[in-house]
Amino acid sequence: MLKDYLNQVQELYKGRMCVEKFLVEKGTDCSITLTKDLPQDIRKEILESIKVVKPAIKECYKNSLMLTMILPEAEYWEGFSNGIIPVSHAWNKYKGYYIDITWELLKGGVGKEYVGIKIPKGQATKYMMSKRAFFLSPLYQKLNKEFCKK
Repeated sequence: MLKDYLNQVQELYKGRMCVEKFLVEKGTDCSITLTKDLPQDIRKEILESIKVVKPAIKECYKNSLMLTMILPEAEYWEGFSNGIIPVSHAWNKYKGYYIDITWELLKGGVGKEYVGIKIPKGQATKYMMSKRAFFLSPLYQKLNKEFCKK
């Protein structure tokens, strides 16, 4: 359903919305695991890390990136998710589990679907440090531009 939406956006804007097209063709469908359903040892690590991250609503990019700084094995992912409507979003993958600390802890649930790509931690961190903001990373934007050329 989420990929259908992204296809419709791409068609509506006639090739100007290439992130959506890229994600439909190259993105990974990510199934989020609720913290309560994680193995006990992993759940404990996540919950301890969250005390340091102190996630805030509407700061998914910051929340997810901060988690990667606290848990070196955590991966940073960006793409789209749908709760009520599809939105650009960030989440993590840790020890084989996709997790969304922003929505789960602050909204009490997670999105129904997620599609995205892994952003190398160094790229995301470099952008955060230079811009002091959390948006789609330059690598993601570069991939978008390259995909639009096709």
